[in-house]
Amino acid sequence: VPVPLSSALNAELTGHEDITQVYFSNEQLVRIRDEKYLQPGFLFADSNFTKIFDVELITRNSLDLRNPNTVYLSEELALKFFGSVENALDKELVIMDSMYLNVAGIIKNTPKRTHIPSKAIISISSLSEKYFTFKYNDWGTHMSGFSTYLTISNKSSVEGITANIQKISDYTDTLEERGGDAP
Repeated sequence: VPVPLSSALNAELTGHEDITQVYFSNEQLVRIRDEKYLQPGFLFADSNFTKIFDVELITRNSLDLRNPNTVYLSEELALKFFGSVENALDKELVIMDSMYLNVAGIIKNTPKRTHIPSKAIISISSLSEKYFTFKYNDWGTHMSGFSTYLTISNKSSVEGITANIQKISDYTDTLEERGGDAP
């Protein structure tokens, strides 16, 4: 889905409870001090991610992904990169050769059978145009990797929500064809 869809749904869609946007990243070259690791399982997500998906936090009191350059590592990666869960907190790691991330918390390892096999959750606000070779945040860009998930209220129907999402999408497509700004 286009990246701006999540914001448009938050602003215009009724009948939902929470909306979250995620970006499934490919393997990342991770640098910690002088050590380098090629590591799969990095996921960028917004702060609503933990409201929609079961994420068990081992350390710290809250899982707040609103702050850019914040990462929550799985127990597995905390052990691999830093030797223990305790040693990983407040440490720095670098991905994409220029994104410096602070380890703000540790999460339980995700189950092996999951649609979202993340080993690290990074604040989606850490992403910017400089990490892509194209304008990723445009309505006309439909790229693999970005997804939007939502939960609907008990009073709403899936059919009604689907129809409303289609109306919002059609409206933005029409605006784009005319050269206007989408919401």
